[in-house]
Amino acid sequence: MVKIQVQAWDQVVDYDPASGKSLYACLVEAGLPVPGDCGGKGTCGKCRFKLLEGELAAEAYQGLAGKYPLACRARPQSDLRLAFLNMERDHRILVTGDRLALTGPKRWRQASFKLDRDLLQAGADLETRLVQELDVSSFPAQVWQGLEIERNQTYRAIICDDRVLALDLQAEDARIYGLAVDIGTTTLAASLINLETGEEVSQASALNPQIQQGADVLNRISYVMTEGGRGLKQLQQAIRRAIQSLIDELCQEADCPESAVYGLSLAGNTVMTHLALGIDPRPLGQSPYLPVFRSGQQLSAKAFGLRKIPSSAQVMTLPAVSAYIGSDVVAGAYAAGFSELGKRRLLIDIGTNGEMLVQDGDRYVSCSCAAGPALEGMMISSGMKAAAGAVEECLWQDGQFDLQVIGGGKPQGLCGSGVLALIREGLRAGLISYRGRIIDPESLAPDDARRPYLKVDDQGKRSLQVASQVSLTQHDIRQVQLAKGAIRSGVEVLLEASQLEAEQIDQVLVAGQFGRHLAEASLIKTGLLPEGFAGHLSYIGNSSHSGAYLYLMDQDAAQGLEALARRIDYIELSRLDDYDRVFARASLFPKLKRK
Repeated sequence: MVKIQVQAWDQVVDYDPASGKSLYACLVEAGLPVPGDCGGKGTCGKCRFKLLEGELAAEAYQGLAGKYPLACRARPQSDLRLAFLNMERDHRILVTGDRLALTGPKRWRQASFKLDRDLLQAGADLETRLVQELDVSSFPAQVWQGLEIERNQTYRAIICDDRVLALDLQAEDARIYGLAVDIGTTTLAASLINLETGEEVSQASALNPQIQQGADVLNRISYVMTEGGRGLKQLQQAIRRAIQSLIDELCQEADCPESAVYGLSLAGNTVMTHLALGIDPRPLGQSPYLPVFRSGQQLSAKAFGLRKIPSSAQVMTLPAVSAYIGSDVVAGAYAAGFSELGKRRLLIDIGTNGEMLVQDGDRYVSCSCAAGPALEGMMISSGMKAAAGAVEECLWQDGQFDLQVIGGGKPQGLCGSGVLALIREGLRAGLISYRGRIIDPESLAPDDARRPYLKVDDQGKRSLQVASQVSLTQHDIRQVQLAKGAIRSGVEVLLEASQLEAEQIDQVLVAGQFGRHLAEASLIKTGLLPEGFAGHLSYIGNSSHSGAYLYLMDQDAAQGLEALARRIDYIELSRLDDYDRVFARASLFPKLKRK
């Protein structure tokens, strides 16, 4: 065994050289947040590190490594001390979003009763009497387990809908709490909620640790295909640990005991939900792309694997439509009022997985596309999360790029909104053609203000260098074009299926973590969305979390979400005869006039 120590981490990891595993795989299995977008395949270059002590074989420096080795190619033979180059912190993760008000009966309540003479003599057994006393469907015997049954003792029942979940001794200030959780492909967002009042007490967020097995759902399905049951267990444990960490953080911030958490609602795409429940996702990645379930699921915290909250606490997943229109979309649509009939509108969640839904009166039609992680700053040469140092916006004016940096410091990379803004301004400045090609610097006059930004490497590959550490390569633009083509083609297909023109859509609701930070100009001027949507865009934030909140709290919302999910039709883009043509056209940028 050799010892691996990463600067800024206290933990020392043992590595067995005989295992043949990469350094990346070893650190990931130890539960450490290794930077990387490609799941250790050597295609993103984000796991580069500075070797402080020890030696490595030459293979660690191959591929995208440059002068710094890649953890996914390194197989240590001696003790190492190292520092990763892409350790990002202070990510901006959006937790909440717009949502409907609570209107229906609340799902949760407490009820107390005393085992006095009247109660004990009123029936043949306690269950029969307590069902009547508390107005519940049943009073299961297991809630008495671990409790001493004493006369004249006052007990408290925790009730969800009409089911008794738990029983304990009545205590003062015995509030009950729940969590609404959005399980995104890239991020997790949660809030702690007083289940009786609906008050959001605290908020927390984190990166989804499954990123280390792949930046998108297809890579994670592929990981399970390769690793089998071991891989599925690893992904499930990663999300379970992350949710437990969120519970710890939320309860600590609110000064709330974890024993008071009795409910969790989880919204996410269908793959994320399957993985969270430990259900094999491989059927979702193979034709005919069938999920194991679509309806909302309920299981105990004990069955889910959460140990610090009461074992009978309920973990609830929201309903989905199909393999690739998950409960996050249904949650967002319900929270945005899509259950109200008669309107023409589009809901679009722009992220690693692009999901969209068109409502035309009483008809709903949806589709999804594998947009990939480029629009979130991943698989981009200078890409990074939306953290301090990331370029989030830019403007071409007076012959130069004016960069807006998160935190106001020196530019260190491009987050998703910065990537799209740079392409938008590159198109406007004539540095990028409508086909996505970076222009040849030799085609410009020597004194052209654009020329210093154009770089050509030894292999003839072009890039835009906008800061000392920030560039946009031709490959980066192609990655964005793939994402743009996927999203725009999905919009075009839904409009055609609904027999609507873009101008006929009254409202375009942009949901999600990434969409919140996109300027309308970036979406329209790059052609990611049609020109006819201009002036009709609204940003509704993390609508998946909003729907999870409503599902957790409101009986009518829980039923309404299930009903809405059943009404939504789904179009599988890959099965359309002319989809390749639609996608190719959608991948092109608009021809903009140079300014």
